[in-house]
Amino acid sequence: MFDQDNITPEWLTSVLRNNGFLEQSTIIKVHITQTKKGVSSLFFFEITPSNSVVLEKISKNMVLKFNEFSNEGRFYRFIKDITIDLPIPKCYNLKELEQKEYHCLLLDDLSGTHEDVGNIIPPSKSQCEMAINSLAKIHATFWDHSDLEKIVLNENTIAYMLIKSKKKFPRILKRVFEFLDDKISEDRKRIYSIVSSQFPDIKLNRLNLRKHLTLTHGDAWLGNFLFPKKNNNYPYNKYNQVNIIDWESCSVGFGPNDLAHMIGLNWNPERRKSLEHDLVKYYHEELTKNGIQDYSWENCWHDYRLGIIGELLTPIIFCYWKLPPRMWQHTLEYSYQSFKDLKCLDIIREGSLKY
Repeated sequence: MFDQDNITPEWLTSVLRNNGFLEQSTIIKVHITQTKKGVSSLFFFEITPSNSVVLEKISKNMVLKFNEFSNEGRFYRFIKDITIDLPIPKCYNLKELEQKEYHCLLLDDLSGTHEDVGNIIPPSKSQCEMAINSLAKIHATFWDHSDLEKIVLNENTIAYMLIKSKKKFPRILKRVFEFLDDKISEDRKRIYSIVSSQFPDIKLNRLNLRKHLTLTHGDAWLGNFLFPKKNNNYPYNKYNQVNIIDWESCSVGFGPNDLAHMIGLNWNPERRKSLEHDLVKYYHEELTKNGIQDYSWENCWHDYRLGIIGELLTPIIFCYWKLPPRMWQHTLEYSYQSFKDLKCLDIIREGSLKY
């Protein structure tokens, strides 16, 4: 288990030098500023190099992320040869990540320039568009990328459970329904049963088209989007655009699925209805600006509705995992309302893709 005592000047010097960020300089001091413990352990710290010139290549504020899973490490390995400046935190220990089960990520700490604007009350429309700008840029970068199949699904993600664990869902639903008792209607339980039995095949058929697929985030709620602070005076680069963090749930999928998670799962119905169509349309326009020319608006909207169907089961899984109700109770209602409003049961009944 990694702890803050492991973050020494000698260790950092070795890692940064091994990855080409230090030549003659060394790290002479490390000051731990904050620690956070949860699913991941986060250690925020400030470094002092022997020569300040190196701060032109590296940030003086970093965060070490330790996670028992290693999917995010696979993500950084996958993108390491991409020359485009993606809106994600810079990773400083890519060589160490070549070890298959290496669980530490040494990243830029963006808390000095960025902030989390919250999720329960969605941000303004302009802020949402900023977030979608960054998401569309990443999606477009990996759109139908020849190496997408190198991305390995983390077996702990919802996406994996939907596709690979279809036979387990009756047992999952039985336990969840027993827990919820009469808090949801029998008609609603019937819909969950229909979706869990039929949607995995529909989604798998969509993925098997091997068309209009990209690298998806998988947990694109707005808490994983860092917005530039208003007093940020950096020139236009990753420091004054929205950065997307926490890629542990990334996988191959259809891009609008991330929007379904962001909007359809997490926003109250009134806010969702007022922005949903415009924001998905804006996402499609941003894809086009980023070079994706053969993806029609109709296909984009259809993929968004497919994403809404999948997100219907997300709070069910969270309940099954015995996560605290505050993490899924509101999304249980929001996702069901989204499913109804967009008439997603029609897709299930048709049983085939309009693609």
